[in-house]
Amino acid sequence: MTFIESLIKNITFAYSKIHFLMKKIKAILKKIAPLINKYTIAVVAFLVIMSLGQYGIINRIKLTRSVFGLEKEKEQYEKDIVNARKELNQVNTSKANLERLAREKYMMRKKNEEVFIINEEEKK
Repeated sequence: MTFIESLIKNITFAYSKIHFLMKKIKAILKKIAPLINKYTIAVVAFLVIMSLGQYGIINRIKLTRSVFGLEKEKEQYEKDIVNARKELNQVNTSKANLERLAREKYMMRKKNEEVFIINEEEKK
């Protein structure tokens, strides 16, 4: 078999595949042809435009999700602020609370005092 014969064989095979696909596409177009008019084209174009772009539905859903996440963060920060204010009020009202906070949180100690730290590992 020469090169030209194999080339012709490959071309005819590709042509038969393309011909088969074109028949399928024509059959599908004949089925949906009655449905295609200016109104359906306008509706499809509107839906495509609304789903894409800066103000599209997809972008809107992403922004809504991020807003919910930011609201949860805001609530957590508000709780942290309330707890910090309570702790500040306790520290400002009592010297014993100030000393307890300094020892527990900041590992401070008095002069001539030895502190032993025991780390307890969690059992699984």
